[in-house]
Amino acid sequence: MACDALVRRRTCLGLALGLAADIAFPRTPDASGVVEEVGPAGTYKTVCAFATRVGYSPIGVMLAGDGLIHGATLGGGEFGYGTVYRVDAGRRIRVLHSFSQKSGDGWMTSAPPTEGDDGALHGVTFRGGAADLGVAYRLDVDGRWEVLHSFGVSGDDGYGCQAGLLRASDGQLYGASGLGGAHGGGVIFRLGKDGIVTPLWQLGRPGEPGDVRDALIEGADGQLYGTSVDGGVDRWGTVFSLARDGSDRRVLHSFEYATESLPGASLVQGTDGFLYGTTQGGGAHGRGCVYRLATDGSEYRVLHDFKGPMDGFRAASPLLELEPGVFVGTTSQDNVQIEGGALFVVTADGRFQGLRRFGRKVLHGVPDGASPRGAMCRLPSGGFVGACGTGGANDVGTLWFARAPDEGWGSVLRT
Repeated sequence: MACDALVRRRTCLGLALGLAADIAFPRTPDASGVVEEVGPAGTYKTVCAFATRVGYSPIGVMLAGDGLIHGATLGGGEFGYGTVYRVDAGRRIRVLHSFSQKSGDGWMTSAPPTEGDDGALHGVTFRGGAADLGVAYRLDVDGRWEVLHSFGVSGDDGYGCQAGLLRASDGQLYGASGLGGAHGGGVIFRLGKDGIVTPLWQLGRPGEPGDVRDALIEGADGQLYGTSVDGGVDRWGTVFSLARDGSDRRVLHSFEYATESLPGASLVQGTDGFLYGTTQGGGAHGRGCVYRLATDGSEYRVLHDFKGPMDGFRAASPLLELEPGVFVGTTSQDNVQIEGGALFVVTADGRFQGLRRFGRKVLHGVPDGASPRGAMCRLPSGGFVGACGTGGANDVGTLWFARAPDEGWGSVLRT
């Protein structure tokens, strides 16, 4: 089923930001599968149902400089190994590349691509390449596909990349391999435009981070910050930082199973300077938490303990700050057996409210998406877009749009 109802971009003169600001969505359900809910918790729309030929199980989205939404899928496409796609101005999903096992191509990507300073898309895969241990790729604005680097060949770059790439303020790309390297815990690296990988931190020593699965972020201070699912004092994961040249390496926080464990998504730095993130385990109910951490590691606070099923568990999307001190996020499951998840809002002072549950409704004959995952992207208009890995008309995932009620997020938050 074609994705004919994702984006209506009105004619707009100006720069790419102006184009992005004009993204809008259909207001009423139609035959192409738009589902809309409008209520006290704001507006929610199941905008697009994926199909196998364009990819299935989307894994996050990003808004490129051309004002269009881009993303990647875990499977489907021409060869069945996933795709990189763009939603064009005519509201159609355009497959930019279908991953395969041919000619050293990568496959099994776990994150949407990142836009480089040249406008090209860059990303990594978990498998494929010369050693079948993953690749870094580049897709330019003219559609030319290039494998920049095959991981696991030299040995000092690690392998098994699940974390997407970061484009930092210096224009360079930074990433992490989850396995291998000098100590077996992966490698934090810088990726050159020529495909050369420069290791910055060989992970896996006792007490240090290991197995980074989510993209790094750059703080306001120019430092790189990230999370790992292994390492730390009790080996339940860490929050760490380092300089862009690989110096000043620090473990800021070691997670403990009893209170929180297994960070589940990239960090975000709030306007207040604190780092905000989520875990998939531990906490008061054993289902993870939302936390806040000072950039020097001196202050750590749990803001909310997930309990499920109303607020779900297994948070698998980075938080998104929509107003100062107000963040939205998603969980991917309702309980162990049911894939569903929830959309929620949480504040810097710990107020929390579930906004909706995924996968529970069929409106106008179209089933809702479930198991949201990966990065969401904010639209200049104030709404935001995310991806569900399952559900929808073809049960292989959806894209969805949400916006605050007219009174703002404060109207839905309980004190």
